[in-house]
Amino acid sequence: MACVEVHLQSNNLLAYLKVHPDTVELLPGFSRDVRSTGHFGTGELELRLSDRESLARALPLVQRSH
Repeated sequence: MACVEVHLQSNNLLAYLKVHPDTVELLPGFSRDVRSTGHFGTGELELRLSDRESLARALPLVQRSH
């Protein structure tokens, strides 16, 4: 069962994680609750990865999604 799904966009990677959005601080431009949006991702939390800083911020959440 997948715990992270990644989609390539023009300047970003979108990662969908199986992490409950109510358990994390949502940061505009980085994390988003997608429970009520129509998306093809696997998880309820969307992360927008655009640089090394956002990737470093995402790693603990990716680890939690296992």
